Amino acid sequence: MKSRLKEIVRRSGALALTVVPITLAGCGGDVLPVDVEVGEAQFSSSHAVAAAGQTGYPVYTLSAAPSLIEGASAHVVRTPNGVNYRVSTNSLMPGHAYTLWVVIFNEPDRCDTPGMCAPFDLFNADAKPDMVYGAGVVAGGSGMATLAGRTRVGDVSGSAQAPAGLFSYGLTNPLGAEFHMVVRDHGPVIPEFMPDMIHSLAGGCTDAGIPAPGADSPWNDYALSPQYGGEYGRLGPNLCIDQQFSLIRP
Repeated sequence: MKSRLKEIVRRSGALALTVVPITLAGCGGDVLPVDVEVGEAQFSSSHAVAAAGQTGYPVYTLSAAPSLIEGASAHVVRTPNGVNYRVSTNSLMPGHAYTLWVVIFNEPDRCDTPGMCAPFDLFNADAKPDMVYGAGVVAGGSGMATLAGRTRVGDVSGSAQAPAGLFSYGLTNPLGAEFHMVVRDHGPVIPEFMPDMIHSLAGGCTDAGIPAPGADSPWNDYALSPQYGGEYGRLGPNLCIDQQFSLIRP
């Protein structure tokens, strides 16, 4: 299954897998060396300097040529019972619906490449992965928004993995998990598909959009299958596309 997703990613150019070392600022202000999964583009040293000067963790565009989003930041507060998180960002399309997804690797040292978790580790039981709903918002005219929420230990109610029959562990290791915070665009708001567009994985969209709309993947296949029970929201005419991400290491 991991090799299948690797091929999907390679062909689609989405959910990039190339590991590039850069420097991120920790929530406490410490500068941490981190290996971030990005696309073919290489981050320049100026990105590392900008990231080190930010409060929290930097946020990047999720594209073939990722770039730092100036003024955006992600924060996670870890407790033994769960994590609180907040992504404050900009450069969003006014009037579009957005959701925040928290990709969890509870055991990052057991990822395919230890300590450098990649999207295909969502199929790796040893990493105890999951992808859970975080928050939703409609972007205002400024293109700025804050998406915030909390994930409790053991709560798998918002999992995007479980409906497709994939590994779904929820959050089991709040103090040691690696988090990939992903902001996805559901397109312009369509009233008849609200609030699904800000409360679900595929609300208002043609399919789940993982790793890209129309790609052959367990999430997209399930959303379009006769067995689909609406867990990803009511499907519609827009495209669901992951737009921004932040990587938060333990």
